[in-house]
Amino acid sequence: MAMGITNSRPSRHRHQRMPGLYVELYPKDSKEQRLNRQPLYYACEEEHTVEDLCFKAADTCDITPPYVSMFGLVKEDLATWLSPSAKVSAKTGEKVVLIFRLRFRFASLFEHRRPTRHGIDHHQNSTVLDENAMSYYFLQAREDFLSGRIRILGNNNKEKAIEQSLGLAVLDMLRISLEQNVPVDQIKKQYGYKDLLPPEVKDLLTRYNPFNRNRIKSKFNGFLQEWAEKEVENANRTALFMKEKYLKHMEQVEGRDYGWETFEGYDGRSKGTSVRELIRVSGDKGICWCNPPEGDPLPGMWQNFCDFQNLNDVSVQEIKGNLWEVILNRLQGGGPKVLHFKDCDAVVSLLTLIDGYHRLLVDSYHYFWKDIAPPSILILADIKAHGSIMRPFAEQKIEKHGSKPGTYVLRAHTEIYGNFFLNVCFPGGEIKNFQVVCQQREGKMQYSMEPNKPEEWFNSMKELVSNYGRNSVGLPFRFDRCLPPKRDEKTNLTIRRVEDAPPPPSPRPLQPTMPRQLIQENNLIQEDNLYSGKFTTVHKGRIKQDGMSQPVVAIKRLKDENWFKVFHQSASKLQQWDDKHIIRMKGLCVDPPIMVLEYARFGSLGDYLRTHKISVELPWLLTAAHQLASVMLYLESKGFGHGGLCAQNVLVANETPFIKLGDPGISFSAEKKKRLLWLAPELVFDHKDPSPSSDKFSYGTTLWEIFNYGAEPLSVLASETVQQLYTEGSMLKCPDNCPDSVYWKMRWFWQKDPLQRPEYRAMLRTLNHPDVTDQSGPPAVEKLGPNTSDDTWPIWPNGNIDLFPDDDERDDRRTPQIAPDNPFVLPPPTQMDPPLHTDQKFSPADLKFQKELGSGYFGRVDLYSYDPYGRECKYDPLVKLYAVKSVKRNAVYFDKNPAKLEEYRKDFLDELKLLKTLSHPNIIQVIGTMQDTDEEFPALVLEYMEYGSLEIFLRKWRANIQLDRQLRYALQVAQGMEYLHGKHVLHRDLAARNILVAHADIVKISDFGLSRELSEGTYYSSQKGIFPINWYAPEALDKVNKYQKASDVWSYGVTVWEILSLGKKPEYCKNGGGNSDDEPVYDRLQRGERLVQPEQCPDEVYTVVKKCWMWEPQNRPSFPLLVAQFDELSKVKYAGVLYN
Repeated sequence: MAMGITNSRPSRHRHQRMPGLYVELYPKDSKEQRLNRQPLYYACEEEHTVEDLCFKAADTCDITPPYVSMFGLVKEDLATWLSPSAKVSAKTGEKVVLIFRLRFRFASLFEHRRPTRHGIDHHQNSTVLDENAMSYYFLQAREDFLSGRIRILGNNNKEKAIEQSLGLAVLDMLRISLEQNVPVDQIKKQYGYKDLLPPEVKDLLTRYNPFNRNRIKSKFNGFLQEWAEKEVENANRTALFMKEKYLKHMEQVEGRDYGWETFEGYDGRSKGTSVRELIRVSGDKGICWCNPPEGDPLPGMWQNFCDFQNLNDVSVQEIKGNLWEVILNRLQGGGPKVLHFKDCDAVVSLLTLIDGYHRLLVDSYHYFWKDIAPPSILILADIKAHGSIMRPFAEQKIEKHGSKPGTYVLRAHTEIYGNFFLNVCFPGGEIKNFQVVCQQREGKMQYSMEPNKPEEWFNSMKELVSNYGRNSVGLPFRFDRCLPPKRDEKTNLTIRRVEDAPPPPSPRPLQPTMPRQLIQENNLIQEDNLYSGKFTTVHKGRIKQDGMSQPVVAIKRLKDENWFKVFHQSASKLQQWDDKHIIRMKGLCVDPPIMVLEYARFGSLGDYLRTHKISVELPWLLTAAHQLASVMLYLESKGFGHGGLCAQNVLVANETPFIKLGDPGISFSAEKKKRLLWLAPELVFDHKDPSPSSDKFSYGTTLWEIFNYGAEPLSVLASETVQQLYTEGSMLKCPDNCPDSVYWKMRWFWQKDPLQRPEYRAMLRTLNHPDVTDQSGPPAVEKLGPNTSDDTWPIWPNGNIDLFPDDDERDDRRTPQIAPDNPFVLPPPTQMDPPLHTDQKFSPADLKFQKELGSGYFGRVDLYSYDPYGRECKYDPLVKLYAVKSVKRNAVYFDKNPAKLEEYRKDFLDELKLLKTLSHPNIIQVIGTMQDTDEEFPALVLEYMEYGSLEIFLRKWRANIQLDRQLRYALQVAQGMEYLHGKHVLHRDLAARNILVAHADIVKISDFGLSRELSEGTYYSSQKGIFPINWYAPEALDKVNKYQKASDVWSYGVTVWEILSLGKKPEYCKNGGGNSDDEPVYDRLQRGERLVQPEQCPDEVYTVVKKCWMWEPQNRPSFPLLVAQFDELSKVKYAGVLYN
């Protein structure tokens, strides 16, 4: 789905509607005919996403992109909201009506202290709604009032209800007068005051006697005259002002119900009984709940669950037929809320509401449940683009990152749906703004920065940016550094409520919090020694007070007063922290330097895990990891860097467990070399002070310690070796007891670039996920994890990762826990290592044989391990596995063709030399060579792909492979081939058997004609050699044996056919038509016979594949075009499609 707007046309037949899909716009049936908007109409069977319809409706109503996130589509009952990702259409002969409404509301929008949108600073905040959005909201609220949807008599006495209604009617009539520029007296002739009242009030008035009706009419005229006279005195009052007054008055009419939506479900924790539970959600108060037995709850029954900032995760599952379970997890303040619903529509309505408010208040790009995520959010994440942020935010972001030439920010257009802006930094620091136009061209959405040039149109934003990244097109630089959105970033897309506003600045700087008490040394009773280190000692003890001993405390003494300043800074930090998972300071002794701390009975976490390794189980470890992430999130929210995080500095207060973070200590400043694996690179190389970002690196290593039961990482290696590993950016291997999805997230904390380290919230979601805590078995296919096909891993000496993790980071809670040998959850083993261009020369003594991987006609492949330090240490990242490919001197073949031996040797060495120059994420990497003195040919040492060939992989895991994943495989192969052809390299043997699988989402091209394996029925001999006939193009099968780039394209088409067929063997003889099995393949191809369309392969995909098999080579598509086409198919059109 493109982010642009679909075409639609207004309906001209409101009362005699034809079948189809209608999107109603306000006002629908106003007496002011000039205001009425016709609904948008779409023919039957015409399918659209809800978000696309919202964009079109907003565009029709002149509501610009920054404000559209506050709107949605609801069914005619005004209670059933549709998710933005839902696809809707009307069946033949059916009428479907949806209504475009403002859903997300905030109180006090028109007060002096009101919610605002964030600005560059607090002086530049903007209104929550601009004029057009607010005008639409007015029309919606007015229609709600006039139609009787607002229960004005529900909680009021009759006189008050009538008075409030008259007030709204007066404001409405004044608004009409100002809009039409007509005196109020003339407006009164067009509208009676009853025309501006709701039905229940009009019914009430009809029951009044004539005297009371005249009294009320006089009161209305009096109100109107009073307001009219005020308007003469205040010439600056406008119709917009009257709309604001009307909305403000409506808020008072709705009272405590304003802005709330209520959902009825059942308490999911009740056993054997159905306990009714109501959930209420509002933008101002967050999420509340109550358990009323029946009827409407009393106001005092509602209890607060959490605000949106404290909501960490939402999980959803259908537990049995039409019974849905929703679990809301909060960061702090108690356990989760478990709800059961009998209606999926209610679940979607509830979660789209929570999701929407969270994006408006906390993070514009976040979603809790991918199934209901707005498609535009997924697209923005894929192309690393911002939403419709204003230009100053983009420029500020570039300036904060050094204003380097080529740095750019891609952002959605602020006025035109589907278009983009590109803010780029030029040499000298000037930041220019380019518009990217999006148009429907040749049946699909295309993008251009230069729309007047036909050659400058691209099929996707990703393709456009990639083109400018490769080709400067006359600019004095390249677009080489994209600045993607950052989590929790505050822009004009996020709203600051009144209660969220920062306090006014203090007239003088705040002083550090003083300790609760100063303690004299002679008032301390020192007992058992708990710890003795290089700089401090810790004893168990007590405080004497009034002659009575107090509860047990920990007494921490400084041994070397040269470190007094650091010791004091550590104490000062601890005094300012207040969280249940942080050790508390009881007091401070100045001379000698002593900290008196809360006593943790069970000692350090590292010691505890080593001692209790046998009894501690996985849930205990997950709980400890969760608590530690929670407290680190607290410190990050306060802007504090701890600097001393490690398992030895985390204390166990209770065996349930309940852990507490200790004070920062001295070791960071004094023992960097010893604490190297806990220190972020910026602390070591750039000598920066600890920060929340550097603590994330420490958290990753501490997490590794937890799942290794307190084992110190790399303790068996010499310090020089550890330093080498650290400098190279090597990562610790996965602990045996660590869930794969936890380790996958853990690795991200070790990024060199602080901006690329994940949020603690993401880790909390991973730790909370049922698939992590429940090891009962593999989940269903549709719950497989997110796409990670673009993930790359950091290379410290050369650069940093360039990734905005959305789908997977924004949806990592859905990553399953499958069997350990399942590639769909294991991190890609080869993607994580540094580049393999070492060109090493190994002797057979350097490599240790493990097993044979495969054998062919001319060669064999074996698995070897390489350990430069001569030890088989399980946690030594330098112990690597390599695939070694050796050539057989096949006696049968070469004895019959002696001239071929030297020719084969020359070809082998030439291609080896070429291969060592190639470097691409989707091409197998050559490590070096190994040669025995007795062998004629050197053996190739290659990176090891543990999941083998794509051909076998597809057959083995066919039940787990979705269509979108198959298309990503096709895309990656095309990207690898585009790179090869750019280097003027022909592959000549492209097939699924020669594609290797690094991970469920990573494939790599191998076998560049070096080892020409023979499988029966697949190759045939000619004077030029041995060839795979079913993969070869006609020109390569003809007598001339002419092979060219287009021939690789033909083979690519067959390879994609294999992928879409989930590993089937391509055989033309089974294509029907009465062809003999003995008929040559060349003859069949010449007659136009091609491989048949695989089952459930979309026509659009097969059309692309079939073009690869055009008879004339010049008519086949190039790999750059195939890359663009499969990128569009895999990332947008067929994302998430599943084979049945």
